[in-house]
Amino acid sequence: MPHANAARRARDRAHNQTHLAYAAIMKFGTWIILGLGAAAVAVGIVLAFNNPTIDNTDEGTYVCFAPYDTVLLGQRDNVGMHDDAEDIEDRCFAASRDRFVLSSVIASGGAAAGASGLLIARRQRTR
Repeated sequence: MPHANAARRARDRAHNQTHLAYAAIMKFGTWIILGLGAAAVAVGIVLAFNNPTIDNTDEGTYVCFAPYDTVLLGQRDNVGMHDDAEDIEDRCFAASRDRFVLSSVIASGGAAAGASGLLIARRQRTR
């Protein structure tokens, strides 16, 4: 019987070490998920405020309104007296709209990752 007890203790010790390693990996993974989620939200916000540029206009490169101005506030670029003013306005609107959609998707994905990281962290604390 002493031999069986020693084997059981060794098996239990190995199981506990495996469980501790798994818990450490999950805790570290939770922080990675939270960090990536926060970074994605920050990138989404930067993209929403970053002004897109349009190339190949009469005067070279044209800087458009920020995506949030165009999509949320409904502002259109007032190009003025350019020969291709209407084309620039349309291209700016399309570029701003596309960038706003991209920023929304990235920020939403980051928020979802952050929420799942918080749920995982909460689940780990209740064990």
